[in-house]
Amino acid sequence: MYIKELATYQQTAKKATNVTTKMAFIHEAFFACFALSVALLKVSVVVLFFTKHLTLSLGGFIALLAYMDKIYQPIAIFNVLFVQYRLDKIAYARLETILHAKDDKN
Repeated sequence: MYIKELATYQQTAKKATNVTTKMAFIHEAFFACFALSVALLKVSVVVLFFTKHLTLSLGGFIALLAYMDKIYQPIAIFNVLFVQYRLDKIAYARLETILHAKDDKN
């Protein structure tokens, strides 16, 4: 009965799933790479501190590690917000397409 409409819906649903999956993958890949980079940087700081190549007091060393965590959080939050913005933008574009579609006279 509504074969054309169902086919269009299935195609749209498949496209939406692919885009959402791709965005989620990019988001998770960024988090993994960024977390790994921060972890490697922290390990480097620890190694440099304990091999005496980094001359800091114990308090300065702990403050540096805490500061590195404080830098990580806003970047991670921005990444989450950016991905959500992209997904919302795609969803809004689909909604606009529906709202501006011609009326079905049947």
